[in-house]
Amino acid sequence: MSAWGRSRRVIARVVAAGAAVFWGFLFFGLIDLLTPFVGGEEFADHFLMETGWGLTYLVLVAVPLLVLVMRPGAVMALLELVAVGVSIAIGAGLAGSPPHVLPGVGVVLTAAVVAVLVGTRVSGVPGRPTPLAAIVAVVAVPPAAAYAWEMARSTENPEETWGLDHYPLQAAFAIAVVLVALLTAYAVRRPGRGCWLPACTSACSAIWFGALSLVWPERLGSLGTAWGAAAVVWGIALLAAVAVDERRSATSSGPSPAPTRPASSEQRPDRSSRTRA
Repeated sequence: MSAWGRSRRVIARVVAAGAAVFWGFLFFGLIDLLTPFVGGEEFADHFLMETGWGLTYLVLVAVPLLVLVMRPGAVMALLELVAVGVSIAIGAGLAGSPPHVLPGVGVVLTAAVVAVLVGTRVSGVPGRPTPLAAIVAVVAVPPAAAYAWEMARSTENPEETWGLDHYPLQAAFAIAVVLVALLTAYAVRRPGRGCWLPACTSACSAIWFGALSLVWPERLGSLGTAWGAAAVVWGIALLAAVAVDERRSATSSGPSPAPTRPASSEQRPDRSSRTRA
């Protein structure tokens, strides 16, 4: 690698690290995620809304960025950022709130800058998902869509961060979890173990949010008791499905015996040149 190529990778790491700090901390990812544990009673009604913001910007955005700090060319981390950015834009569209598009554009641009710096093309996802992970991800589409629509159209007791209402982002959070899970189903067949980044971030987000919904089923944005339990089970099922699909994929793509080739003309005995004794 040339000196300029190494310099670009260093710059990409710096960009990813700076973006991780911005989205994960300055944009209140970590702070909002911890609000249910350290926030006072004034935040009690919004514990689940704060959690959705925190999981989106800390787990689904900052974690892939930290992976890019270590491996600037990690395709799955870049694709996850694109998926989350698109989800944020969709949530803004459902809510009819143009200002909420800006964070989505920012997340996508972050991925684009890192990709350009390292010369990575964000493509090459196999055209066929693995079966179990795909089934688990698709099962979540209808309830996630219903929840996203409900959140995007809600106006009761709004809460703001950086001047942005949490409801559109809460809708985007549900969409992002499912989109990243679908990305996981396509990622299993890629070389390496990159599928575990989207698998863990989407599954852990669902498990975390579902568990808090069980604790506070009556709070704004909560899934409630039944759907909270379903979210926990779904997250565990996604991780199990990825583990099974990954093992099956590794087995089916194992080394095959080298084909036998016919002897070349140079190796074949030339019968015409033989002489009778």
